[in-house]
Amino acid sequence: MLFSLVIIDIDHFKNINDTYEHPVGDVVLSKMAQLLQSMSRDVDIFARYGGEEFVIILPRSTQENATLTAERYRSTIASTDWGAYKITVSIGVGTVTPEDTDQSILHKADTALYVSKSGGRNRVTHIANLVKS
Repeated sequence: MLFSLVIIDIDHFKNINDTYEHPVGDVVLSKMAQLLQSMSRDVDIFARYGGEEFVIILPRSTQENATLTAERYRSTIASTDWGAYKITVSIGVGTVTPEDTDQSILHKADTALYVSKSGGRNRVTHIANLVKS
């Protein structure tokens, strides 16, 4: 079955909690969840994954479609009015291959997320763009 996995991490979320305290952080998480869910298709599987991370499984989504979808999430979040603070996200994407297991596709998307974060944040990285042919 073809699908892509998207991992979304709120950039510098600790600063929000430290500056505005945890109740504001909770509001940001709730608003983020509502925004992501409203942008997702009915067939997509959306969940919170850890503190400030969210995952979305995109069924029948190729590398190209998943990257475009992830970029739409990123740009919409960056342009949303979050009040007194600026919210951006880093996103990692992996598209399943016949060799993948549950763990390997998760690892691929997480590795791509790390590249987005270490590359300056507020960006999308697909694991396929990191693999040398």
